[in-house]
Amino acid sequence: MKTNYLRIIIAVMVLYIVFISFRTISTSLFFSHGDRITILFYGTNSQLLSLDLKDNVNYIIDFDNEMAALVPGGYGRYKFGALGRLSEIEKNPKILLNTFSSAISGYVPYYVTPQKNAVYDEEFQHARAGIPKINLLTVFNSSHLRTNARFTDRLFLFFTLINKRRSDFIPLSGSLHDPSKSTLYSEESFQKKYKGFFYEKRLRVEGKNIRIVYGTYSATKTLSRIIEGIGIRVVDVSYLGDKMIPAGCTILDSSKSNLTSVTLSKLFDCQIKHGQISGADIELILGQKLERDWE
Repeated sequence: MKTNYLRIIIAVMVLYIVFISFRTISTSLFFSHGDRITILFYGTNSQLLSLDLKDNVNYIIDFDNEMAALVPGGYGRYKFGALGRLSEIEKNPKILLNTFSSAISGYVPYYVTPQKNAVYDEEFQHARAGIPKINLLTVFNSSHLRTNARFTDRLFLFFTLINKRRSDFIPLSGSLHDPSKSTLYSEESFQKKYKGFFYEKRLRVEGKNIRIVYGTYSATKTLSRIIEGIGIRVVDVSYLGDKMIPAGCTILDSSKSNLTSVTLSKLFDCQIKHGQISGADIELILGQKLERDWE
């Protein structure tokens, strides 16, 4: 009797492990990546790599430590070289992802950064540094670094970058400045100069357009740039007025299922609901939490 009970327990545990392993692998970059993957390597030389997995049109951006970028979340502007330290003090790695997403008017899902960051200035920076890579030590043991890439994702990035050289990347400028002051990074200038560079082709082909419903315009302005930057057309923004702003983000979709709604839901952790909409295919109601993160 005890033997049968033990066998059942072992069988349940094995099935559970198999299920968790399958779910982890099936949602990893090996099976669920889009047309393009963008990853931030933050440190003395902060670099962003954008990898085209279809046509091999890859971009590299070297950011100037001394330039001050807009930091979503109500932080104002901080120098690129100080963002790592700020994220550590605030215990919020999203500061890095959100700031660099805003900087390129695109979406940056992954970061790799040292466990401890200093405030980096121009003395730390080396012009035209090589490209950063994920080595085998990082794949199997990321304790010397901080990253939000899971083991299977790190493995995918390792194989993707292993034979890449700087000559395989088209350099984009990470030092476009505001006309009023040379030390202020200009998100709008980058958006204008490199519009379309970070489009997800599948989203462009689907061709859905959205309306953003907001309570705080500053968040809407940043999110509009990012959403447009990945290839989704924003046709309208609408103020909630005196209506109560919901706590969570909601996507109202006029169709049963489409890639655009699913993508937005994953990027911003929104609930999808279905209903009739006029003037747009999809309505994105930001909600309090999303607005706090991006204001």
